Amino acid sequence: MSPFQKDMEHHKISVLNPYHILQDSQDPVFVVDPLMLNDIITVGDFKKLSNYGVIYLFTHGGRNPSTKEPSIVLSERVTLLKRLKYLALYRDSVVTTTPVLMEFSGSTITFKPHDRIFAITPEFIREHVSNLPNTLVFTSMCYGMNSDALGQAFINAGAGAFVGYNSETGTKYAASIANSVFVDLVSGSTLEEAVDAAIDKIGKYQIFAVGDYKIYSYPKICCSEKSKQLKFGTPSIMDGGFENAFDYWETNYGDVRLVQALANFTPPEGSFMALISSGLGTQVDSDAAIFQRFKVPITATRLKFMYNVISEEPSEFVGSTFDDRFEVTITDSNNTVTQVVYESINTSSWISLPGGQSDGGIFNGGDGTAFHTEWKNVSFDISLFAGQYITLKLRTWDVGDSAFDTAALIDRVLVE
Repeated sequence: MSPFQKDMEHHKISVLNPYHILQDSQDPVFVVDPLMLNDIITVGDFKKLSNYGVIYLFTHGGRNPSTKEPSIVLSERVTLLKRLKYLALYRDSVVTTTPVLMEFSGSTITFKPHDRIFAITPEFIREHVSNLPNTLVFTSMCYGMNSDALGQAFINAGAGAFVGYNSETGTKYAASIANSVFVDLVSGSTLEEAVDAAIDKIGKYQIFAVGDYKIYSYPKICCSEKSKQLKFGTPSIMDGGFENAFDYWETNYGDVRLVQALANFTPPEGSFMALISSGLGTQVDSDAAIFQRFKVPITATRLKFMYNVISEEPSEFVGSTFDDRFEVTITDSNNTVTQVVYESINTSSWISLPGGQSDGGIFNGGDGTAFHTEWKNVSFDISLFAGQYITLKLRTWDVGDSAFDTAALIDRVLVE
């Protein structure tokens, strides 16, 4: 995001290098959204940040005169209609500021004397941003780390790390720092290593000097040792225990859920397990799947997970056309599909579960019987995929009817 990109281009300052560095990276690979520039960026865009693993923001920074908390300044002009709309949606977590106070020397964006523009406060992030997927939020703006308020708000919303400047900074200096940091990050450095190397190479930004007394600005990482160790690239599968609301998994919008229990079945590990079904309750004709793309570490040899398939179709429909299925596959970078697990009504071994619908059986509908495969531990050799990006897919679907349900429970997915 670069809300004042017209100014940067006018002054021939290249602030978009990090965007191109991520776009051109082959290892790790990033899915990079189109640039968001100038007044196309609105307050509402900051509610959509949970879609991103990396957020790069080059803008002007403000700060509250009384609390000293930093704010993210946008080029979105204030109108009465927008002000009323944002007050209704966000109360006082969106503030307005006067552009003339922000040193627009030679600006290509024309503001009238009484114009005002919007700014995002830490309170806005605290109240309206959540479920960030361990995101790196890198800000090139004044005062981003004048206090921990903005950085801590992002961390509390799920960010893995926040980078900002302790005071005022120069645009050319901030652009050079960002370029150096992102080059090192895609090369495998930790965030702390990349930031320290940038400061060592480029120096600190001198704000003020009287004799030997000098004040400097430089990028700081908020707010923990864990944040400093953040690295690009997914070393292995993420959230294989399903404790983070499918944040790292994609779904096909079939009947996919996180559950803490299904009848007497509970997660083998943690508080949640994934349920992928042919359609339970009001869901029918479901072809449900979850999948995740990740890079297999060069030293990895095994894909491990646990599953239990539960169905109403056995045993009266074994050998019939009513043949619900569960499958786990790996798709490599050449789109070659390898089957890891396959279960079906006709081919699997089934164990009867006690209890019918009248006394609290597994599913509502179908009949009063249910069967399961029991929990199975899978250990699959993935050494052939070491160093490659693969997609792991787990799928359950109906075959023949939608009246009798089938569901797979999955937990503890990991790569070793």
